[in-house]
Amino acid sequence: AGAINIGIGGSGGSGGDAGIVKLDVTGTTATAGDKSDGILAQSVGGGGGAGAFNVSGGIAVAKDGAGTLGIGLGGAGGSGGDGKAVTLNVNQGVADTGDTLVAVSTEGDDARGIVAQSLGGGGGNGAFNVTGGIAGSKSGAGNIGVGIGGAGATAGNAEAVIANINGDVATRGARSGGALIQSVGGGGGNGGFNVSGGIAVSKELTGNVLVGVGGFGGAGGDAGTVDAALTSDIGTRGDDSLGLTVQSLGGSGGNGAFNVTGGLSLSAGNGSSGTLGVGVGGFGDSGGNAKAVTAALTGDVATLGARSGAILIQSVGGGGGNGGFNVTGSIALSSGGTGTLGIGIGGFGGDGGDAATVDATLSGNVATSGAESAGALTRAWAAAAATAHSTSPARSRSRQATTPPSAPRSASAALAATAASARRSPPA
Repeated sequence: AGAINIGIGGSGGSGGDAGIVKLDVTGTTATAGDKSDGILAQSVGGGGGAGAFNVSGGIAVAKDGAGTLGIGLGGAGGSGGDGKAVTLNVNQGVADTGDTLVAVSTEGDDARGIVAQSLGGGGGNGAFNVTGGIAGSKSGAGNIGVGIGGAGATAGNAEAVIANINGDVATRGARSGGALIQSVGGGGGNGGFNVSGGIAVSKELTGNVLVGVGGFGGAGGDAGTVDAALTSDIGTRGDDSLGLTVQSLGGSGGNGAFNVTGGLSLSAGNGSSGTLGVGVGGFGDSGGNAKAVTAALTGDVATLGARSGAILIQSVGGGGGNGGFNVTGSIALSSGGTGTLGIGIGGFGGDGGDAATVDATLSGNVATSGAESAGALTRAWAAAAATAHSTSPARSRSRQATTPPSAPRSASAALAATAASARRSPPA
């Protein structure tokens, strides 16, 4: 008697590409409610769909001989869509001789001032697979099983982001950053785990041959270049509210999945019993590359809340995915000959993505009042070095305010209070 089982999980669909975004804004934008961003310009690729799991199993029982053959593959994830180029112009060509022009003010929590971003879609996750067989007979029994976890998919890339902003930006609520300008590659999909197992029982010859592989992760998407020019005072009042963030971030590589391969072979008579098992953990894939970042700010930046750094400008390659662990084991029992052979390899991690140069020109005062709030930070994490230029290095620094300003009654008042706090910073 015998059983043959072949199963494949369904694959996830690919995410769609986004379109090019160009936005020109003239005037002041103000919002009062929670979760109400001021200006949002973004191009976002769709995320890939997840694969469907698969289970392949067979049972064969006979007097003279029984065996099973099982092959299973978890469904693969779908690839992420690409984010396209974004260009944002705010109050370009508008004169501000009195230094009173306000570009954006927001009052509520989770209400960011300005967001311009291109985001690659994440790769879909692969699905798990289970392949198993049971065979029993008086004269001979065996199983052959092959199982592979579904592969995670490649993420989408992001493209260039350009932002030119003229006018002050103020936010009052928590988790309400002043200006966020970024290009971010999507994260690669994770692989699906796999389990391959077999049980063979007979009075005579028994055996299992089992192979299992954990699903591999997908590659992270690349980010695009980022170019930001701001003539603005920026103030934030709430906790977790960064002042200005300009960044290119490569997407993280997907993680490989674990694998378990195991077999039990039992001969109740004088026959032989044996099991051969091979298992490999899934491999993580590489992170995406970040691109060059150029930022020029003329104006003061001040933040009052905790965990609210004033300025962050960075290019950071995506981290490589982790490899999956592997367990391969077998048991063979017989009054005659017995034997087991197991080979197991853990999955390899993926390479990290490269960074690129960071060129920042900052002219103005920087002040932070809350705990865990850095002043001005520029960095490139990976292959390239970061460079920064300041036209007022003696005054561009982070300080801990001894007496925080009194609560302003409006977002524009918050800007005035925080900007004034920055201007009162004594020279280093």
